[in-house]
Amino acid sequence: MKPYPLDDPRWSQMLGGYRVPYDPSPALALLRSGSESEVAQAWKELSNELHHQGNIGEASYAAVIAMVHICIELQRADWNLFAIAACIQNCRRQADNAPVPADLMSDYDDAWAALFEFGLQCIRTSGDPLLVRSVLSIIATYKGLEQLGELLAFLDESEIEELHQQYIGG
Repeated sequence: MKPYPLDDPRWSQMLGGYRVPYDPSPALALLRSGSESEVAQAWKELSNELHHQGNIGEASYAAVIAMVHICIELQRADWNLFAIAACIQNCRRQADNAPVPADLMSDYDDAWAALFEFGLQCIRTSGDPLLVRSVLSIIATYKGLEQLGELLAFLDESEIEELHQQYIGG
């Protein structure tokens, strides 16, 4: 898995979730070396820009590769990584979204395999419910259970409780 260097000019030519050019490299740089508040802001920006109402673009795929690489390198177990990657992968199945560019496909697949392994590592030690649910979404999606992965990624705690009450009771 080799992400584009953050100074690669291809970043500025890719489309994001709003289907306009979006260069995620400044936010990705903050993930690598920003302060805690800058990292939080970077995650927020990436979440907002890489997907929008089910739309994703080439920048979304390239950013997943870079996010996985950065977080594994830094051993940063952040629920945002798993949630954003799951969202992008789920949106990928929609026919009106661009496919993974051919020059990224191998690295994108490698990033997903690495993300799966990193998720297993993180879930063994984390007690954070949001991280656990995000990782479970990645595991389900990676193992071909796309609908379950999508449910885990998109339902919030109150919706899960409501479904539990409706189908399980007590």
